[in-house]
Amino acid sequence: MSHQEKQIIPFSVVTTLVITGLLAIVQQQILFNRPPKLREIGIQQIRSGTVALDVRFSRSMRVSSIREHSRIYPKLQHQWLGMGRHVRLLINSDHSIRQPLRLEIGGLDNRGLKLESNRWWWDPRPYLLAVVLVPGGEQLQMRLFDGSWVPLSPTWPKISQLEPLGNGRGVAFVSIDKEWRHQVWVRSLTQNAIRANRTQLKSPFLGPLNLLTSDPKVFALLSSNQHGELLVQVGGEDPGSDQIWVQNEKGNKRTLDLNATGQIRLIPDGSGLVMPSFNGIELVPLSQDGKPTSHQVLPGDRNLKAFCSGSGRAVVTNVLPDYRESVELLIPGVAPKQLWISDKGIVMAAGCDNRGQRILVVVRKYTSRLIDEALLLDSDGKILKRRILTPLSLLHGSILDYDPVGDQFLLVLLIESSNFLRPALIQASDLSIKTFDKKIKATRWLHAGATVKAP
Repeated sequence: MSHQEKQIIPFSVVTTLVITGLLAIVQQQILFNRPPKLREIGIQQIRSGTVALDVRFSRSMRVSSIREHSRIYPKLQHQWLGMGRHVRLLINSDHSIRQPLRLEIGGLDNRGLKLESNRWWWDPRPYLLAVVLVPGGEQLQMRLFDGSWVPLSPTWPKISQLEPLGNGRGVAFVSIDKEWRHQVWVRSLTQNAIRANRTQLKSPFLGPLNLLTSDPKVFALLSSNQHGELLVQVGGEDPGSDQIWVQNEKGNKRTLDLNATGQIRLIPDGSGLVMPSFNGIELVPLSQDGKPTSHQVLPGDRNLKAFCSGSGRAVVTNVLPDYRESVELLIPGVAPKQLWISDKGIVMAAGCDNRGQRILVVVRKYTSRLIDEALLLDSDGKILKRRILTPLSLLHGSILDYDPVGDQFLLVLLIESSNFLRPALIQASDLSIKTFDKKIKATRWLHAGATVKAP
């Protein structure tokens, strides 16, 4: 190799490196000067307000500019919270939301560049699920916004429990055959609650129906949290065959080593679970690996009635030494707060709103006839409103399932004149009642749940 060739080779290498470096700098400058983009938008289930959305951007944004340049139609009281690339839209509406919302999201990034135009349609309304009486047995169905009903399961002799997944992406239930054998199923659902065009806001798409129990069981109990995790308690005929596990949205299971005397309930935010014991109610935190840690015991003859999902609060009933029944509000870090005592009658059901500021209690009194009365309490126990339900009566063990979007409680009522159970709504603001002409056994809300990645 000549001396001239030895000089050319290093020169060509240096030239290539310089050109590559310049191209990288130019590309970096082009990307640096591009406007920010919205990358992902999704419904957040864990909130204290009416509804919430989590929004992720391509780069850090000025939250103050998002507040200034974003709009919601129809106009609702709301807040933009957070910092950097992750921002939350929290709506606190004093009025029921009865239609889809139109969002215009704008703002500036930290360099002052304007966000590309973003318009979205969002339908936060939940779907009504019910175990419906049909020829040949019972069937799980979903009521659409147009009033029609869609089957979600085959027909079985009985369906004993209905548990919507807290993230809105499915529903679990327990079927019972003629030999009284229990099986646990999950129907996956894909919701279309957030879309760029209103015409794309369609009813949920039905996914597969999956069997979770490999062999029939003697009993099965279910609970879900707002992350979409599902806790399953099952037991077979053989001693020691009881099993408790939690599975996530992907179907990954983790077994829990617990000795429960009744149904276990997952805490909505995913931090732990609540289970009954001989000493009272036990709060069991779950570590990051999903294993139970130290137990906290709330002594007494207490029964968990409802979680106030966005506040960390819960409502329980407590049987006092004189056998009267009280309703209590559990607030983190505070002793149980007694709200109301039943002098005559029993507490049939209790529920609360997301903040734990309004508590609905249904009491049954025994006179010349059975009388059910609904009481709306505030968090200090003051009676805000009351209403006699008779000739309607509440199914014993019914869940008062709260919908923050419509500010209403879903429950099961018996109508004396017809002698069958119907789904019903009690409006929290005035305790007005609406019933549906459908023969059912149980009903729950399937809350809206969706996450969309922007193009």
